[in-house]
Amino acid sequence: MQKNIIKQPLISIIMPVYNTVSFLPAALQSIKKQTYSNWELIVIDDHSTDGSWEVLQQFAKKDSRIQAIRNKTNRGVSFTANKATKLAKSQFIARMDSDDIAAPNRLAVQVKFLLKHPEVIALGGQCDVINEHDQVIGHKRFPTQPSHVRKMLFSFASIQQPTMMVNAALLPKNFHWYEVFLATAEEHELLFRLLQYGQLANLPDKLLSYRIHSKNISSRHPKKDFWQIARARWNAVFKRGYRPNLRGLVTTFAQATLVISLPESILYQLYTKMRGWSAPVPLPVEAMDGAKLKSVERLNSLSVFFPMHNEEENIARVISQAQQVVPQLAQRYEIIVVNDGSSDRTSAIAHQLAKKDKHIVVVDQLNMGYGGALQTGFATAKYDWVFFADGDLQFDLSELSKFVPLTTNNMAVLGYRMKRADKWSRLLLAKLLRVWNSVFFQFPSEILDIDCAFKLIHRSVVDNLMPLESRGAMVSTELLLKVLDHDFAYDQVGVTHYPRHYGAQTGAHWDVIYGAVKETFFLMKSRRFGYRSATKLGYTE
Repeated sequence: MQKNIIKQPLISIIMPVYNTVSFLPAALQSIKKQTYSNWELIVIDDHSTDGSWEVLQQFAKKDSRIQAIRNKTNRGVSFTANKATKLAKSQFIARMDSDDIAAPNRLAVQVKFLLKHPEVIALGGQCDVINEHDQVIGHKRFPTQPSHVRKMLFSFASIQQPTMMVNAALLPKNFHWYEVFLATAEEHELLFRLLQYGQLANLPDKLLSYRIHSKNISSRHPKKDFWQIARARWNAVFKRGYRPNLRGLVTTFAQATLVISLPESILYQLYTKMRGWSAPVPLPVEAMDGAKLKSVERLNSLSVFFPMHNEEENIARVISQAQQVVPQLAQRYEIIVVNDGSSDRTSAIAHQLAKKDKHIVVVDQLNMGYGGALQTGFATAKYDWVFFADGDLQFDLSELSKFVPLTTNNMAVLGYRMKRADKWSRLLLAKLLRVWNSVFFQFPSEILDIDCAFKLIHRSVVDNLMPLESRGAMVSTELLLKVLDHDFAYDQVGVTHYPRHYGAQTGAHWDVIYGAVKETFFLMKSRRFGYRSATKLGYTE
Protein backbone atom coordinates (compact mmCIF):
# COMPACT_ATOMS: atom_id res chain seq x y z
CA MET A 1 0.00 0.00 0.00
CA GLN A 2 2.78 2.42 0.91
CA LYS A 3 4.54 1.80 -2.43
CA ASN A 4 1.36 2.66 -4.34
CA ILE A 5 1.00 5.93 -2.45
CA ILE A 6 4.59 6.93 -3.28
CA LYS A 7 3.98 6.34 -7.01
CA GLN A 8 0.85 8.48 -6.98
CA PRO A 9 1.38 12.23 -7.38
CA LEU A 10 -0.12 14.30 -4.59
CA ILE A 11 -3.42 16.05 -5.29
CA SER A 12 -4.33 19.19 -3.35
CA ILE A 13 -8.07 19.66 -2.88
CA ILE A 14 -9.36 23.07 -1.81
CA MET A 15 -12.77 23.51 -0.20
CA PRO A 16 -14.17 26.86 1.03
CA VAL A 17 -16.92 26.42 3.65
CA TYR A 18 -19.58 28.80 4.90
CA ASN A 19 -22.70 27.69 6.81
CA THR A 20 -23.21 24.35 5.08
CA VAL A 21 -23.39 22.14 8.16
CA SER A 22 -26.36 20.24 6.70
CA PHE A 23 -24.32 18.99 3.74
CA LEU A 24 -20.71 19.23 4.87
CA PRO A 25 -20.34 15.70 6.33
CA ALA A 26 -21.44 14.13 3.04
CA ALA A 27 -19.00 16.31 1.08
CA LEU A 28 -16.11 15.37 3.37
CA GLN A 29 -17.01 11.69 3.33
CA SER A 30 -17.03 11.70 -0.48
CA ILE A 31 -13.40 12.85 -0.42
CA LYS A 32 -12.42 10.27 2.18
CA LYS A 33 -13.98 7.54 0.02
CA GLN A 34 -11.90 8.38 -3.06
CA THR A 35 -10.23 5.41 -4.76
CA TYR A 36 -7.17 7.63 -5.15
CA SER A 37 -5.52 7.91 -1.74
CA ASN A 38 -2.64 10.38 -2.05
CA TRP A 39 -4.40 13.67 -1.47
CA GLU A 40 -4.49 16.58 0.94
CA LEU A 41 -7.72 18.43 1.66
CA ILE A 42 -7.36 22.11 2.58
CA VAL A 43 -10.66 23.22 4.08
CA ILE A 44 -11.09 26.84 5.12
CA ASP A 45 -14.15 27.80 7.10
CA ASP A 46 -15.21 31.38 6.31
CA HIS A 47 -16.32 32.08 9.91
CA SER A 48 -19.46 29.93 9.82
CA THR A 49 -22.11 30.37 12.51
CA ASP A 50 -24.03 27.10 12.08
CA GLY A 51 -21.62 24.50 13.49
CA SER A 52 -19.69 23.84 10.26
CA TRP A 53 -16.37 24.61 11.95
CA GLU A 54 -17.03 22.06 14.68
CA VAL A 55 -17.80 19.39 12.07
CA LEU A 56 -14.55 20.21 10.25
CA GLN A 57 -12.54 19.88 13.44
CA GLN A 58 -14.00 16.45 14.11
CA PHE A 59 -13.08 15.21 10.63
CA ALA A 60 -9.58 16.72 10.80
CA LYS A 61 -8.91 14.91 14.09
CA LYS A 62 -9.72 11.58 12.44
CA ASP A 63 -7.74 12.06 9.20
CA SER A 64 -4.32 13.76 9.04
CA ARG A 65 -4.79 14.47 5.32
CA ILE A 66 -7.47 17.04 6.20
CA GLN A 67 -6.20 20.51 7.12
CA ALA A 68 -8.94 22.62 8.77
CA ILE A 69 -8.43 26.40 8.96
CA ARG A 70 -10.83 29.14 10.02
CA ASN A 71 -11.01 32.79 8.92
CA LYS A 72 -11.23 35.24 11.83
CA THR A 73 -14.02 37.09 10.00
CA ASN A 74 -16.26 36.33 7.04
CA ARG A 75 -14.22 37.25 3.94
CA GLY A 76 -16.20 35.71 1.08
CA VAL A 77 -15.74 32.66 -1.14
CA SER A 78 -13.14 34.18 -3.51
CA PHE A 79 -10.82 35.34 -0.72
CA THR A 80 -11.18 31.99 1.03
CA ALA A 81 -10.47 29.95 -2.12
CA ASN A 82 -7.39 32.09 -2.87
CA LYS A 83 -6.12 31.50 0.65
CA ALA A 84 -6.51 27.74 0.19
CA THR A 85 -4.68 27.63 -3.14
CA LYS A 86 -1.65 29.35 -1.58
CA LEU A 87 -1.39 26.45 0.86
CA ALA A 88 -1.58 23.73 -1.82
CA LYS A 89 1.54 21.58 -2.06
CA SER A 90 0.76 19.85 -5.36
CA GLN A 91 0.80 20.94 -8.99
CA PHE A 92 -2.63 19.29 -9.30
CA ILE A 93 -5.22 21.43 -7.53
CA ALA A 94 -8.81 20.18 -7.37
CA ARG A 95 -11.72 22.43 -6.41
CA MET A 96 -14.53 21.02 -4.27
CA ASP A 97 -17.61 22.70 -2.77
CA SER A 98 -18.84 21.91 0.72
CA ASP A 99 -22.41 21.07 -0.29
CA ASP A 100 -21.66 18.67 -3.17
CA ILE A 101 -20.70 14.98 -3.35
CA ALA A 102 -17.71 13.78 -5.37
CA ALA A 103 -17.86 10.49 -7.28
CA PRO A 104 -15.49 7.90 -5.73
CA ASN A 105 -13.23 7.76 -8.81
CA ARG A 106 -13.13 11.50 -9.46
CA LEU A 107 -9.51 12.16 -8.45
CA ALA A 108 -8.20 8.97 -10.04
CA VAL A 109 -9.61 9.58 -13.53
CA GLN A 110 -8.74 13.28 -13.55
CA VAL A 111 -5.08 12.97 -12.57
CA LYS A 112 -4.66 10.09 -15.04
CA PHE A 113 -6.01 12.28 -17.86
CA LEU A 114 -3.91 15.31 -16.95
CA LEU A 115 -0.73 13.23 -16.82
CA LYS A 116 -1.44 11.98 -20.34
CA HIS A 117 -2.48 15.40 -21.70
CA PRO A 118 0.00 18.04 -20.49
CA GLU A 119 -1.55 20.61 -22.85
CA VAL A 120 -4.77 20.64 -20.76
CA ILE A 121 -4.64 23.10 -17.90
CA ALA A 122 -8.12 22.59 -16.42
CA LEU A 123 -10.28 19.46 -16.50
CA GLY A 124 -13.90 19.01 -15.42
CA GLY A 125 -16.59 16.39 -15.89
CA GLN A 126 -20.29 15.62 -15.94
CA CYS A 127 -22.71 16.12 -13.02
CA ASP A 128 -25.94 14.84 -11.61
CA VAL A 129 -28.06 17.53 -9.98
CA ILE A 130 -29.41 16.60 -6.54
CA ASN A 131 -31.72 18.35 -4.07
CA GLU A 132 -31.52 18.79 -0.30
CA HIS A 133 -32.56 15.15 0.19
CA ASP A 134 -29.92 13.73 -2.20
CA GLN A 135 -32.54 12.91 -4.82
CA VAL A 136 -31.39 13.27 -8.44
CA ILE A 137 -33.51 15.99 -10.07
CA GLY A 138 -31.56 16.45 -13.29
CA HIS A 139 -28.21 16.37 -15.01
CA LYS A 140 -25.57 18.85 -16.14
CA ARG A 141 -23.83 17.85 -19.34
CA PHE A 142 -20.72 19.58 -20.69
CA PRO A 143 -18.75 19.26 -23.94
CA THR A 144 -15.56 17.21 -23.72
CA GLN A 145 -13.46 18.48 -26.65
CA PRO A 146 -11.30 21.54 -25.85
CA SER A 147 -12.57 23.48 -28.89
CA HIS A 148 -16.19 22.95 -27.84
CA VAL A 149 -15.48 23.81 -24.21
CA ARG A 150 -13.85 27.05 -25.35
CA LYS A 151 -16.81 28.02 -27.57
CA MET A 152 -19.43 27.28 -24.89
CA LEU A 153 -17.67 29.47 -22.32
CA PHE A 154 -19.12 32.69 -23.75
CA SER A 155 -22.69 31.35 -23.32
CA PHE A 156 -22.51 29.28 -20.12
CA ALA A 157 -19.85 28.07 -17.69
CA SER A 158 -18.34 25.20 -19.66
CA ILE A 159 -16.70 23.50 -16.65
CA GLN A 160 -18.59 22.98 -13.41
CA GLN A 161 -16.29 24.57 -10.83
CA PRO A 162 -16.43 21.84 -8.12
CA THR A 163 -15.40 19.24 -10.74
CA MET A 164 -12.36 21.22 -11.86
CA MET A 165 -8.78 20.01 -11.48
CA VAL A 166 -6.00 22.39 -12.58
CA ASN A 167 -2.46 21.55 -13.60
CA ALA A 168 -0.84 24.49 -11.82
CA ALA A 169 2.56 23.63 -13.29
CA LEU A 170 1.42 25.44 -16.44
CA LEU A 171 0.68 28.66 -14.52
CA PRO A 172 3.10 31.46 -13.66
CA LYS A 173 4.14 31.58 -10.02
CA ASN A 174 2.39 34.91 -9.44
CA PHE A 175 -0.93 33.71 -10.93
CA HIS A 176 -3.93 35.20 -9.13
CA TRP A 177 -6.79 32.72 -8.96
CA TYR A 178 -10.10 34.37 -8.04
CA GLU A 179 -11.22 37.99 -8.36
CA VAL A 180 -12.87 39.09 -5.10
CA PHE A 181 -15.03 41.72 -6.85
CA LEU A 182 -16.77 39.00 -8.92
CA ALA A 183 -18.29 37.00 -6.05
CA THR A 184 -20.77 34.97 -8.13
CA ALA A 185 -18.91 35.05 -11.46
CA GLU A 186 -15.42 34.22 -10.23
CA GLU A 187 -15.43 30.81 -11.92
CA HIS A 188 -16.27 32.29 -15.36
CA GLU A 189 -13.52 34.88 -15.04
CA LEU A 190 -11.03 32.26 -13.89
CA LEU A 191 -11.78 29.96 -16.84
CA PHE A 192 -11.19 32.80 -19.31
CA ARG A 193 -7.80 33.51 -17.73
CA LEU A 194 -6.82 29.83 -17.61
CA LEU A 195 -7.37 29.67 -21.37
CA GLN A 196 -4.30 31.86 -21.79
CA TYR A 197 -2.08 29.06 -20.45
CA GLY A 198 -3.61 25.86 -21.84
CA GLN A 199 -6.68 24.03 -23.00
CA LEU A 200 -9.92 23.38 -21.11
CA ALA A 201 -11.57 19.95 -21.30
CA ASN A 202 -14.20 17.77 -19.64
CA LEU A 203 -14.28 14.04 -19.08
CA PRO A 204 -17.39 12.12 -20.19
CA ASP A 205 -17.53 10.54 -16.71
CA LYS A 206 -19.91 11.67 -13.97
CA LEU A 207 -17.61 13.25 -11.38
CA LEU A 208 -20.01 15.05 -9.06
CA SER A 209 -23.46 15.26 -7.55
CA TYR A 210 -24.09 18.99 -7.70
CA ARG A 211 -26.52 20.12 -5.01
CA ILE A 212 -29.25 22.69 -5.52
CA HIS A 213 -30.73 24.05 -2.29
CA SER A 214 -32.21 27.21 -0.84
CA LYS A 215 -28.85 28.71 0.18
CA ASN A 216 -26.91 28.30 -3.08
CA ILE A 217 -24.99 31.50 -3.78
CA SER A 218 -25.72 31.10 -7.50
CA SER A 219 -29.50 30.97 -6.99
CA ARG A 220 -30.12 34.07 -4.90
CA HIS A 221 -29.97 36.97 -7.34
CA PRO A 222 -29.99 35.84 -10.99
CA LYS A 223 -30.10 39.41 -12.35
CA LYS A 224 -27.03 40.54 -10.42
CA ASP A 225 -25.27 37.27 -11.25
CA PHE A 226 -25.84 37.69 -14.97
CA TRP A 227 -24.39 41.19 -15.15
CA GLN A 228 -21.28 40.05 -13.29
CA ILE A 229 -20.91 37.11 -15.68
CA ALA A 230 -21.42 39.45 -18.66
CA ARG A 231 -18.66 41.66 -17.27
CA ALA A 232 -16.32 38.67 -17.10
CA ARG A 233 -17.17 37.77 -20.72
CA TRP A 234 -16.46 41.24 -22.10
CA ASN A 235 -13.27 41.51 -20.05
CA ALA A 236 -12.14 38.34 -21.80
CA VAL A 237 -12.88 39.87 -25.21
CA PHE A 238 -11.29 43.28 -24.71
CA LYS A 239 -8.47 42.44 -22.27
CA ARG A 240 -7.49 38.85 -23.07
CA GLY A 241 -8.16 38.47 -26.78
CA TYR A 242 -10.97 35.91 -26.49
CA ARG A 243 -13.00 35.69 -29.73
CA PRO A 244 -16.61 34.56 -29.25
CA ASN A 245 -18.45 32.94 -32.13
CA LEU A 246 -21.77 34.21 -33.51
CA ARG A 247 -23.78 31.78 -31.39
CA GLY A 248 -22.13 33.04 -28.21
CA LEU A 249 -22.88 36.65 -29.07
CA VAL A 250 -26.52 35.91 -29.91
CA THR A 251 -26.93 33.88 -26.71
CA THR A 252 -25.52 36.70 -24.57
CA PHE A 253 -27.83 39.23 -26.25
CA ALA A 254 -30.86 36.97 -25.70
CA GLN A 255 -29.90 36.42 -22.06
CA ALA A 256 -29.57 40.16 -21.50
CA THR A 257 -33.02 40.77 -23.03
CA LEU A 258 -34.62 38.20 -20.71
CA VAL A 259 -32.81 39.56 -17.65
CA ILE A 260 -34.05 43.07 -18.37
CA SER A 261 -37.61 41.95 -19.15
CA LEU A 262 -38.44 39.24 -16.59
CA PRO A 263 -38.64 39.19 -12.75
CA GLU A 264 -36.07 37.16 -10.83
CA SER A 265 -38.50 34.40 -9.82
CA ILE A 266 -39.42 33.70 -13.45
CA LEU A 267 -35.78 33.87 -14.52
CA TYR A 268 -34.81 31.23 -11.99
CA GLN A 269 -37.55 28.82 -13.09
CA LEU A 270 -36.67 29.41 -16.75
CA TYR A 271 -33.00 28.70 -16.10
CA THR A 272 -33.72 25.41 -14.31
CA LYS A 273 -35.90 24.25 -17.19
CA MET A 274 -33.25 25.20 -19.77
CA ARG A 275 -30.63 23.24 -17.81
CA GLY A 276 -32.97 20.24 -17.48
CA TRP A 277 -33.43 20.09 -13.71
CA SER A 278 -35.88 21.18 -11.05
CA ALA A 279 -35.77 24.15 -8.69
CA PRO A 280 -34.88 23.33 -5.05
CA VAL A 281 -38.13 24.81 -3.72
CA PRO A 282 -41.62 25.28 -5.18
CA LEU A 283 -40.98 28.99 -5.81
CA PRO A 284 -37.53 30.56 -6.04
CA VAL A 285 -38.82 33.51 -4.02
CA GLU A 286 -38.58 31.32 -0.94
CA ALA A 287 -35.09 30.28 -1.92
CA MET A 288 -33.99 33.89 -2.14
CA ASP A 289 -35.69 34.81 1.15
CA GLY A 290 -34.02 32.10 3.20
CA ALA A 291 -36.66 29.34 2.98
CA LYS A 292 -39.01 30.99 5.47
CA LEU A 293 -42.35 29.30 5.98
CA LYS A 294 -45.47 31.09 4.92
CA SER A 295 -47.40 32.74 7.74
CA VAL A 296 -48.42 29.94 10.12
CA GLU A 297 -50.01 29.60 13.52
CA ARG A 298 -47.56 29.40 16.41
CA LEU A 299 -47.67 27.29 19.53
CA ASN A 300 -47.01 28.78 22.93
CA SER A 301 -44.15 26.34 23.50
CA LEU A 302 -42.75 23.27 21.78
CA SER A 303 -40.24 20.54 22.60
CA VAL A 304 -38.75 18.74 19.60
CA PHE A 305 -36.63 15.65 20.10
CA PHE A 306 -34.74 13.22 17.87
CA PRO A 307 -33.76 9.72 19.02
CA MET A 308 -30.41 8.95 17.39
CA HIS A 309 -28.14 5.94 17.16
CA ASN A 310 -25.01 6.21 14.98
CA GLU A 311 -26.28 9.14 12.90
CA GLU A 312 -23.02 11.09 12.52
CA GLU A 313 -23.68 11.72 8.83
CA ASN A 314 -27.23 12.95 9.44
CA ILE A 315 -27.23 14.81 12.75
CA ALA A 316 -25.85 18.15 11.56
CA ARG A 317 -28.40 18.33 8.75
CA VAL A 318 -31.29 17.34 10.99
CA ILE A 319 -30.43 19.94 13.63
CA SER A 320 -29.87 22.63 11.01
CA GLN A 321 -33.31 21.92 9.56
CA ALA A 322 -34.85 22.08 13.04
CA GLN A 323 -33.11 25.39 13.77
CA GLN A 324 -34.72 26.88 10.67
CA VAL A 325 -38.23 25.47 11.15
CA VAL A 326 -38.98 25.23 14.88
CA PRO A 327 -38.54 28.95 15.79
CA GLN A 328 -41.20 29.78 13.22
CA LEU A 329 -43.70 27.42 14.89
CA ALA A 330 -43.38 28.24 18.59
CA GLN A 331 -42.72 31.23 20.82
CA ARG A 332 -40.57 29.12 23.13
CA TYR A 333 -38.85 25.94 22.03
CA GLU A 334 -36.11 23.42 22.64
CA ILE A 335 -34.39 20.91 20.36
CA ILE A 336 -33.40 17.69 22.11
CA VAL A 337 -30.96 15.07 20.84
CA VAL A 338 -31.25 11.68 22.54
CA ASN A 339 -28.01 9.87 21.80
CA ASP A 340 -28.89 6.21 22.33
CA GLY A 341 -25.44 4.74 22.91
CA SER A 342 -23.91 5.70 19.57
CA SER A 343 -20.44 4.33 18.85
CA ASP A 344 -19.64 6.96 16.21
CA ARG A 345 -19.32 10.78 16.45
CA THR A 346 -23.04 11.48 16.91
CA SER A 347 -22.58 12.62 20.51
CA ALA A 348 -19.49 14.74 19.80
CA ILE A 349 -21.18 16.59 16.95
CA ALA A 350 -24.34 17.10 19.02
CA HIS A 351 -22.41 18.67 21.90
CA GLN A 352 -20.48 20.93 19.52
CA LEU A 353 -23.78 22.17 18.04
CA ALA A 354 -25.23 22.67 21.52
CA LYS A 355 -22.36 25.00 22.44
CA LYS A 356 -23.50 27.30 19.63
CA ASP A 357 -27.24 27.25 20.37
CA LYS A 358 -28.77 27.46 23.84
CA HIS A 359 -31.97 25.82 22.54
CA ILE A 360 -30.19 22.51 21.87
CA VAL A 361 -30.20 19.91 24.66
CA VAL A 362 -28.13 16.72 24.39
CA VAL A 363 -28.90 13.62 26.45
CA ASP A 364 -26.43 10.73 26.29
CA GLN A 365 -27.48 7.28 27.46
CA LEU A 366 -26.46 3.65 27.10
CA ASN A 367 -28.09 1.87 24.19
CA MET A 368 -31.65 1.24 25.41
CA GLY A 369 -33.35 0.68 22.08
CA TYR A 370 -35.78 2.89 20.20
CA GLY A 371 -38.43 2.71 22.92
CA GLY A 372 -35.91 3.68 25.58
CA ALA A 373 -34.80 6.64 23.48
CA LEU A 374 -38.42 7.78 23.09
CA GLN A 375 -39.00 7.52 26.83
CA THR A 376 -35.89 9.62 27.51
CA GLY A 377 -37.03 12.20 24.96
CA PHE A 378 -40.48 12.49 26.51
CA ALA A 379 -38.99 12.69 30.00
CA THR A 380 -36.57 15.46 28.97
CA ALA A 381 -39.16 17.56 27.11
CA LYS A 382 -40.45 20.44 29.24
CA TYR A 383 -42.95 22.30 27.05
CA ASP A 384 -46.66 21.93 26.44
CA TRP A 385 -46.41 20.28 23.02
CA VAL A 386 -43.92 17.52 22.23
CA PHE A 387 -42.88 16.50 18.71
CA PHE A 388 -40.51 13.73 17.72
CA ALA A 389 -39.05 12.47 14.46
CA ASP A 390 -36.28 10.08 13.58
CA GLY A 391 -32.83 11.51 12.97
CA ASP A 392 -32.29 9.84 9.59
CA LEU A 393 -33.36 12.70 7.26
CA GLN A 394 -36.34 10.83 5.84
CA PHE A 395 -38.76 13.66 6.66
CA ASP A 396 -39.04 17.36 5.86
CA LEU A 397 -39.51 19.15 9.19
CA SER A 398 -41.19 22.12 7.49
CA GLU A 399 -44.27 19.88 7.10
CA LEU A 400 -44.77 20.21 10.85
CA SER A 401 -46.39 23.56 10.00
CA LYS A 402 -49.40 21.57 8.73
CA PHE A 403 -49.83 20.01 12.18
CA VAL A 404 -49.98 23.19 14.25
CA PRO A 405 -53.47 24.41 13.17
CA LEU A 406 -54.91 21.01 14.16
CA THR A 407 -53.79 21.38 17.79
CA THR A 408 -56.84 23.55 18.52
CA ASN A 409 -59.21 20.57 18.51
CA ASN A 410 -56.86 17.62 19.02
CA MET A 411 -54.52 16.31 21.68
CA ALA A 412 -52.35 14.41 19.19
CA VAL A 413 -51.56 14.91 15.52
CA LEU A 414 -50.17 11.81 13.82
CA GLY A 415 -48.20 11.83 10.59
CA TYR A 416 -48.63 9.17 7.95
CA ARG A 417 -46.30 8.59 5.01
CA MET A 418 -48.18 9.27 1.80
CA LYS A 419 -45.69 7.09 -0.08
CA ARG A 420 -43.06 5.15 1.83
CA ALA A 421 -39.55 5.42 0.40
CA ASP A 422 -38.29 2.20 1.97
CA LYS A 423 -36.86 -1.04 0.68
CA TRP A 424 -39.25 -3.86 -0.17
CA SER A 425 -38.33 -5.73 3.03
CA ARG A 426 -39.42 -2.86 5.25
CA LEU A 427 -42.59 -2.32 3.23
CA LEU A 428 -43.42 -6.01 3.71
CA LEU A 429 -42.79 -5.79 7.46
CA ALA A 430 -45.05 -2.74 7.68
CA LYS A 431 -47.90 -4.70 6.10
CA LEU A 432 -47.26 -7.64 8.41
CA LEU A 433 -47.28 -5.28 11.42
CA ARG A 434 -50.69 -3.95 10.40
CA VAL A 435 -52.08 -7.50 10.16
CA TRP A 436 -50.36 -8.47 13.43
CA ASN A 437 -51.86 -5.52 15.30
CA SER A 438 -55.29 -6.19 13.85
CA VAL A 439 -55.21 -9.79 15.04
CA PHE A 440 -53.78 -9.29 18.53
CA PHE A 441 -55.06 -5.79 19.42
CA GLN A 442 -58.05 -5.28 17.11
CA PHE A 443 -56.23 -2.21 15.86
CA PRO A 444 -58.64 0.15 14.05
CA SER A 445 -58.23 0.35 10.27
CA GLU A 446 -58.54 4.15 10.28
CA ILE A 447 -54.99 4.46 11.68
CA LEU A 448 -53.14 5.02 8.42
CA ASP A 449 -49.52 4.55 9.49
CA ILE A 450 -48.66 2.83 12.76
CA ASP A 451 -44.92 3.41 12.97
CA CYS A 452 -44.51 6.79 11.30
CA ALA A 453 -42.00 8.72 13.42
CA PHE A 454 -43.54 12.13 12.87
CA LYS A 455 -45.93 12.84 15.76
CA LEU A 456 -47.02 15.94 17.71
CA ILE A 457 -48.49 15.19 21.15
CA HIS A 458 -49.77 17.38 23.98
CA ARG A 459 -48.02 17.19 27.35
CA SER A 460 -51.11 15.86 29.15
CA VAL A 461 -51.21 12.96 26.72
CA VAL A 462 -47.50 12.32 27.20
CA ASP A 463 -47.98 12.07 30.95
CA ASN A 464 -50.60 9.37 30.40
CA LEU A 465 -48.42 7.45 27.96
CA MET A 466 -45.58 7.01 30.39
CA PRO A 467 -43.89 4.76 31.19
CA LEU A 468 -43.36 3.02 27.87
CA GLU A 469 -43.00 -0.72 28.34
CA SER A 470 -41.75 -1.52 24.83
CA ARG A 471 -38.13 -1.00 23.90
CA GLY A 472 -38.21 -2.15 20.29
CA ALA A 473 -40.47 -2.41 17.26
CA MET A 474 -43.74 -2.42 19.22
CA VAL A 475 -43.25 0.97 20.86
CA SER A 476 -45.21 2.74 18.12
CA THR A 477 -48.06 0.30 18.60
CA GLU A 478 -47.97 0.92 22.35
CA LEU A 479 -48.07 4.70 21.88
CA LEU A 480 -51.11 4.56 19.62
CA LEU A 481 -52.89 1.96 21.74
CA LYS A 482 -52.63 4.22 24.79
CA VAL A 483 -53.89 7.22 22.81
CA LEU A 484 -56.88 5.17 21.66
CA ASP A 485 -57.52 3.53 25.04
CA HIS A 486 -57.56 6.91 26.80
CA ASP A 487 -59.87 8.24 24.09
CA PHE A 488 -57.72 11.26 23.28
CA ALA A 489 -58.84 13.32 20.28
CA TYR A 490 -56.42 12.96 17.37
CA ASP A 491 -56.06 13.76 13.69
CA GLN A 492 -53.81 12.46 10.92
CA VAL A 493 -51.76 14.38 8.34
CA GLY A 494 -49.96 13.06 5.28
CA VAL A 495 -46.21 13.79 5.08
CA THR A 496 -43.54 13.21 2.46
CA HIS A 497 -41.12 10.36 3.01
CA TYR A 498 -37.61 10.34 1.53
CA PRO A 499 -35.08 7.53 1.03
CA ARG A 500 -32.43 7.06 3.66
CA HIS A 501 -29.00 7.84 2.22
CA TYR A 502 -26.68 7.64 5.24
CA GLY A 503 -26.44 5.20 8.09
CA ALA A 504 -28.08 1.78 8.47
CA GLN A 505 -31.65 0.85 9.36
CA THR A 506 -32.14 -1.88 11.94
CA GLY A 507 -35.86 -2.55 11.96
CA ALA A 508 -35.72 -5.51 9.59
CA HIS A 509 -33.22 -7.59 11.61
CA TRP A 510 -34.39 -10.94 12.97
CA ASP A 511 -33.52 -10.05 16.58
CA VAL A 512 -35.76 -6.97 16.29
CA ILE A 513 -38.61 -9.11 14.92
CA TYR A 514 -38.15 -11.66 17.72
CA GLY A 515 -38.23 -8.85 20.27
CA ALA A 516 -41.46 -7.54 18.75
CA VAL A 517 -43.12 -10.91 19.27
CA LYS A 518 -42.15 -10.93 22.97
CA GLU A 519 -43.28 -7.30 23.43
CA THR A 520 -46.65 -8.14 21.87
CA PHE A 521 -47.49 -10.58 24.62
CA PHE A 522 -46.34 -8.17 27.33
CA LEU A 523 -48.59 -5.50 25.81
CA MET A 524 -51.53 -7.90 25.67
CA LYS A 525 -51.03 -8.68 29.35
CA SER A 526 -50.73 -5.00 30.30
CA ARG A 527 -53.81 -4.10 28.33
CA ARG A 528 -55.83 -6.81 30.00
CA PHE A 529 -54.72 -6.16 33.56
CA GLY A 530 -53.95 -2.46 33.28
CA TYR A 531 -50.94 -0.42 32.20
CA ARG A 532 -48.36 0.55 34.78
CA SER A 533 -49.13 3.83 36.54
CA ALA A 534 -48.53 6.91 34.45
CA THR A 535 -45.40 8.77 35.48
CA LYS A 536 -45.71 12.55 35.75
CA LEU A 537 -42.66 14.12 34.15
CA GLY A 538 -42.37 17.32 36.10
CA TYR A 539 -44.15 19.61 33.65
CA THR A 540 -44.58 23.06 35.22
CA GLU A 541 -45.90 25.19 32.35
